[in-house]
This record gives sequence, C-alpha cells and structure tokens, in this order.
Amino acid sequence: MPMLLLDEFRQMVTKLFQSFIPTFSFFFFSVFIAIPICFCDDNQQYEECRSSLYDCGEVKGIGYPFWGDARPQFCGLQGFELKCQAGGYPLIHIGSLDFRVLNISLSTYTMTIARMDFWNETCPKQFNSTTLNYTLFDYSGTNRNLTLFYGCSVEVLSQLPESWNITKKNFTCEIEDNDNSTAFYVEEALLGLDNRSILETCDINVTLPVSIAALEELSKADRAGEGVSGGEGGLEKALNMGFDVNYGAVSNWCMHCNGSGGICGSSSTYPYICFCPDDNKSYPLLCPKSGYFHGI
Repeated sequence: MPMLLLDEFRQMVTKLFQSFIPTFSFFFFSVFIAIPICFCDDNQQYEECRSSLYDCGEVKGIGYPFWGDARPQFCGLQGFELKCQAGGYPLIHIGSLDFRVLNISLSTYTMTIARMDFWNETCPKQFNSTTLNYTLFDYSGTNRNLTLFYGCSVEVLSQLPESWNITKKNFTCEIEDNDNSTAFYVEEALLGLDNRSILETCDINVTLPVSIAALEELSKADRAGEGVSGGEGGLEKALNMGFDVNYGAVSNWCMHCNGSGGICGSSSTYPYICFCPDDNKSYPLLCPKSGYFHGI
C-alpha cells in the first residue's frame, strides 16, 4: 500500500476509534450503574433510612451523610457519626478532636460546630490547633482564625502594637513547668512577620476558627473591656458560637440518587449506595428505573 494511502488509512482508524470512546464510555457507565450491588429479600434498608432521621436536642430531621444512635450506619457515611450527649446535643469526632454540633443545614451542606475542649473554657488541658479531615470537610468562607498565645512574658506583651489592646485581651492560664501564666488572643489576620517573630517566645499558640459573627461580637466585647472578663459577652461566647464547615463534596451525588427515587447510603464495600424501593435492590449512584435510563 502506498505511503500516502497508508497514512490516510491510519488517520481514518484513529478518528473511528476516538468517536467510539465516548459511546463506549457512556455504555459502560450505564451498564455499571444498572448492575445491582445487593439483592435483598426486602426493602428494609430503604424503609429504615427513609424513616429513621437523626434527632438530638435542637438538631432534628437529619439524613445522609449523617448517622448514629438510632440511625443505622448504612444510612450514612463513615466519618459522619453523631452521638447524642446527656445535655441534649450531638457530638461529632473529626481527626483527634470532639466537636459540639450546633446546627446542620441540609440545603447548603453546612454544619456549625464548636470545639468541646474550648467549650466554656479558655485554658484547656491540652493545646491543639483545629484540623479537619479534608476528604470530608472544608472550612466555610464565613470563618476567620483567632490565635491564642499562652506562656507569654510581660516583656513580649510590651513589644506588641498598641492597636491590639492587649490589656483587654489577656487572661491567665497556668501551664505546667512554666512561670508565665499570661495568655492573650488576636485575630490571625493582624499577625505580621515582625509580630510573629516576637511571639515565638511564647510557649504555646493555638489557632481556632470562629465565625465572622462571633468575631464581631468579640470586637464589641473588647471595646467594652469585656473580651475575657465578660464571660458570656467575651472570648468564651465567641468560641461557643462555633464555626462553619462544608460537606457538600460527599453529598452532591446524593441529589441524583434522591432524584431517581432512591435513598442514599453506604456499605463497607461501597461508599456510595442508592437504596431503591421498586425492586428491593441497591445500586451505585442512582436507581436504574428512573427516567435517566429511559431510551437506553
């Protein structure tokens, strides 16, 4: 075969293969999503997840991805377990820390949480900055960081900008094996390189996210001289107001499952399962008898 004709033949085959890939991919996805994960004797899991929403205190009617207490684990996702406490509020464990759940917005995929070790407390037993499991959660844009410094000497405080009003923001916290019991807080956005180098002589610093609303309340308390001593009107109140985290990245797929008439869930094998009511089976992502598959 002449070289020119051979090149044309190769180009024709390549174009034919490229045009085939999207069709094959869609066909493969359609077949995959229509294969049931579980053949169940009844639709117990569908009914149980549909009816057993999570309730604890003021947090009510919570569905996927949350589970815990009377709501089975297969109705939620690993990492979203809620535990109702005796005080009538849910607790969630993220990383190495426990958080008090103040609110869950299912429409915006947002959860408001507060650190339990800093609940009504500014001098905890251990000093750990807040960290999240970023595969499940992310910080909301409605937060700002507040940094608490512990074990600072009087000399350090005297070198800080007067605009920080340290005299209204310092408090006492006894630290083991440390003679300096002075601590204070400042919004992280105010920290510059020069001030950071000064504050390196403080023994401990902890970064805590707070909501913008909490920071505004704290600023009012500072101006009134109640930043720390005011208790309910100051630092403790700001920390108790918590901060927002988003969990939409793991829940967006659930809209497709719900739209197909299913209920979202999971298993030890598949993290995303759609429990379907019609044929008593569960499928990945959505129920195959929905309108999405009509005409395939």
